[in-house]
Amino acid sequence: ESLVEYYNKINLGLILYRPVGQYGKATAIKLYEYMAAGVPVIVPDHGDWPRIIEQLGIGVAVNVFDVDAQIESIRWFQRNPRVANEMGRRGRDYVNNHASWKIAEAVLLKMYAAISI
Repeated sequence: ESLVEYYNKINLGLILYRPVGQYGKATAIKLYEYMAAGVPVIVPDHGDWPRIIEQLGIGVAVNVFDVDAQIESIRWFQRNPRVANEMGRRGRDYVNNHASWKIAEAVLLKMYAAISI
């Protein structure tokens, strides 16, 4: 409950993992938490991050070693609140329709039914 309260107070999600270990190749649950909260995101420009962000239209990807680019991205969102809100809405819609526990439950129950004896 406290996490949901916190997410209700933010208007931008930052994920700036450096390209090491699993962070260089995959996304993180944090992305889906931000999406569920309906906020746009700033993510790394490596791994799968840019493709996902572009495909869903939910934020921007920046170089994690370029602080000026990160600051400029934050300022861009401040100057473009309508676009930011639309990105946040798209993220929330995606989670609700494709990545929620309710959706996962339906898939799992169907799978279990198919393999049960």
